Amino acid sequence: MSGDFDARFLAAVSGSELDDLRVLGDHVPRPELRKPRRKQAVGYQVNASLNNSEPRIWRTLEIRSDVGLDLVHEIVQAAFGWNDSHLHMFAVGGEPFDQKSQAFLCPFDVEEGEVDGIPEQEVRLDQTLAEPGDELHYIYDYGDHWDVTLRLDEVLPEAGELARCVAGERAAPPDDCGSRRTAEALAEVLEDPAHFDIADVNARLHDPLLVLHDSGLNADLVKLLQQLRFEPAAAPLLGLASDLRDEGQRLSVDDFDEFLRPIQWFLQRARGEGIPLTSSGYLRSEDVQAACAVVPNGYDWPGSMKRESQTPPVLRFREALQRLGLLRKSKGRLVLTKAGARGLVESGFLWGHIASRLIPDKPRFDRDAALLTLLWATGTSVFDDVLPAALEALGWCRSDGEPLDSHDLLYAVPALDALSELAADRRGSWELITRGPAVRALAREALFWEA
Repeated sequence: MSGDFDARFLAAVSGSELDDLRVLGDHVPRPELRKPRRKQAVGYQVNASLNNSEPRIWRTLEIRSDVGLDLVHEIVQAAFGWNDSHLHMFAVGGEPFDQKSQAFLCPFDVEEGEVDGIPEQEVRLDQTLAEPGDELHYIYDYGDHWDVTLRLDEVLPEAGELARCVAGERAAPPDDCGSRRTAEALAEVLEDPAHFDIADVNARLHDPLLVLHDSGLNADLVKLLQQLRFEPAAAPLLGLASDLRDEGQRLSVDDFDEFLRPIQWFLQRARGEGIPLTSSGYLRSEDVQAACAVVPNGYDWPGSMKRESQTPPVLRFREALQRLGLLRKSKGRLVLTKAGARGLVESGFLWGHIASRLIPDKPRFDRDAALLTLLWATGTSVFDDVLPAALEALGWCRSDGEPLDSHDLLYAVPALDALSELAADRRGSWELITRGPAVRALAREALFWEA
């Protein structure tokens, strides 16, 4: 009975617009429509037009061809004056919700898994637009359905800056205005629907947060700053992030050789058969005393320096080297890892390896706190309440529900512990109150590290 009904239903809808219902029972993958990446970045002159607007609302943009679609999203938002408070999607070969198109998804849609598609951050603009006339479709706010067509008008010989607006007409509808697109309807929510100020558009395109997306700075840190942009803690953090583009903060090999000397002392001592440990897994007395002469704050520790468990500077430093994957315990000894063995003879590798291990992998409190702590460590300001306030604004608190304070970060964040313990140019309190150039440079290296 059911089969007969299904047959009659399919026969009735065959050839109609409902013919697509045939695919509901079986998943049909979207086509692969991406183009090869250009070997060399160029400039794209792109016309971005809000569909079904009357009169037409449009912007002509010059965009570098090698930017990711996640950044193109930010550029379109800036060009039309939207505030990125809704979901969005890109597509080529048709509209984003057309099964015959290839969709490129925002992070939320990727997490939800509701739409077939590729994460937008994995796709570059030149994989969607290659020749004049090519079109990329963009939808913002699935409710109001602002659909923008980005058409490649011209390929420019020089890549140029990230993005700039060279022409345009009329004010864009503001967020949450109910899908108004005509001049008459927009007059109800805009003082002057005909207003267009190219200087305002370009000011938004040069916003520090947008520029940071293209700086090479850790993408997760940029996202955190984006989330914090309306919080009081955002200003000092964004200022530090903007300063990081200054290459003057980088060190020479000679500079970090001095910084790495205490680490290499441990690695040298562990070469061969390794450093023998006590039955409890601690360094022996003679090694503790020798280490006190080289580790930060070890030389003036007030204790007897005979037991590692009672000599925190040495214990923290040794454990930091294990967390960083340079030393490991094996058969009652502290031995070199492969990274440690290589770092013993290659200072450049050791510096990069440490930088690459300062940020935890898992996206949880430790990672958020480490990213913000490393950013704060690139400056010279006294450690204060900015970071706890920022983390609270991101939704983090103590397990008992009480707000975080600076003390929580001093002892709970792996990045801060490592920086404190590895700061050979720091003397005095082990807390990271002041930072020498090596500490700041290492923090910067970690935030720009590419796996």
